Amino acid sequence: MENNINWNCEEDGKCYIKNVLIDWAIFNECFSPTKIKISDIDGVVEHNGWFLFIEVKQYTKKIPQGQDILFEKLTEISDRITVLLLHTQGAAGNLDIREYAMYQKGEMIRNWRPTNIEKIKNVITNWFQEVRRRELREN
Repeated sequence: MENNINWNCEEDGKCYIKNVLIDWAIFNECFSPTKIKISDIDGVVEHNGWFLFIEVKQYTKKIPQGQDILFEKLTEISDRITVLLLHTQGAAGNLDIREYAMYQKGEMIRNWRPTNIEKIKNVITNWFQEVRRRELREN
């Protein structure tokens, strides 16, 4: 069976991914004959119908084509949905963020830009403040 999880537990020592996370590959055959695979999203926050999805990738990894399509289609559904992509360096849990990108309204609106944790906190804070401003205008 193909393993969808890109992690080398032997190299990294700890095997949280093998012991805790679900390997969705068992369902790959359900989508035959396509290459569709179940995807997970690393984080999500909702505030009064506004959604911020957060996906983290290792700095050296490209966003798979399927996830790129997923994020485009997901954000096409509503302007209330934003996807924030983070490129990190180092081990999981470190969150040494190097770059970020964003999807809104069916496209990547912010291509990869250099960043750090403080800038990402500002991006998330700005998203939340904009959501609050829009709520006030709608009410």
